[in-house]
Amino acid sequence: MDYVVQKATELGIGSLRLFNAGRTQSPLKPGRIDKKLRHWRAVAASACEQCNRNQVPDIEFAGSMPECLMRLPPGNRLLLDFDGDRFSRVASRFDPALGFQLLVGPEGGFTAAEIDDTKRLGFQGCRIGPRVLRMETAALSAVT
Repeated sequence: MDYVVQKATELGIGSLRLFNAGRTQSPLKPGRIDKKLRHWRAVAASACEQCNRNQVPDIEFAGSMPECLMRLPPGNRLLLDFDGDRFSRVASRFDPALGFQLLVGPEGGFTAAEIDDTKRLGFQGCRIGPRVLRMETAALSAVT
């Protein structure tokens, strides 16, 4: 996660919302969330110094996936989905003047119910290539 925070910050993300999904392999535990968030915010601040960025992205833990989804602002919504359409086709339907929200699942992917929930909230499922990528590779590839 440190790597994702660092590189996503360097690439210019505005915020990062973390949550525990159904297939999360190492869920964030309530007693350790504050310590982890402090650490990741420090990683982001250091990345900002490295790339001369003057605004540290907001990093928060949103609890469960439904809690996270309910708190998202409006905008272009993109879901990395093994069965989604090609990225170029999905992206062509978006308004570039609006912000983008990218939803990346855990190593095992989202459950079918989670994918259905995101689509009901306006997320467009897409894939970014022919391979199944690790979470950190997929997230950074999509951000780029």
